[in-house]
Amino acid sequence: VVHRDLKPANLMLGDFGEIYLLDWGIAKLADESLDPERVERGNPIGETPVPKTADGAIVGTLVYMAPEQIMGKPASVRSDVFALGAVLFEILAGAPLRPHDTTFASMAKGKHDARFSVRCPERDVAPELEAICVRATAADVGERFPSARLLAEAVERFLEGDRDVVRRRELAAAHVSAAREILAGPTSIAGGAGGAGVMRQLGSALALDPENVEARKMVVEALTTVPRELPAEIA
Repeated sequence: VVHRDLKPANLMLGDFGEIYLLDWGIAKLADESLDPERVERGNPIGETPVPKTADGAIVGTLVYMAPEQIMGKPASVRSDVFALGAVLFEILAGAPLRPHDTTFASMAKGKHDARFSVRCPERDVAPELEAICVRATAADVGERFPSARLLAEAVERFLEGDRDVVRRRELAAAHVSAAREILAGPTSIAGGAGGAGVMRQLGSALALDPENVEARKMVVEALTTVPRELPAEIA
């Protein structure tokens, strides 16, 4: 189902953080070709019928509408993605994606800029969020997220620390490389200082990235490899 009028006024935040989407008065089936007769007559088992709007009709709120909607073309799931991107931009920028004095022609042509680094650099919005907004509100329908779910997942990855996770994995890989260099030397875990260095490096790697498979394997290797040379203390 395509809502066709996503905007802040139709989004309600519940007491437990849940989101309620209001005003489904102009919603339509995303693919009416599946059963066009059902669209017009409604569902016989009691579901609320979805009204059919003729192509060329402009319905929705201009400030949040996708360019194709403004041009009177059929709305799709990606049209709703555009509106969600516009809402996200407004949340982060503190101002609407399209200023209120934007002309109809500019909106129809998709002449808007969703880059925070240009529009409001003082807000210091993360580049990952800027990329999400730019993609969601692309004038070209094909360049947007294919669905609202994929847009949500992109935001969630950022909230979960996607950039931090990448950095931690890079640091863990560096510790694994250092451990590998030590293991390539004349001593292993039984070799005193060398072995202790291996375990320190691998311990640091696993602290940064507990799922690092190579680090886990190397811990076993460090504990089981026979040293090439015995330390002087026990030689």
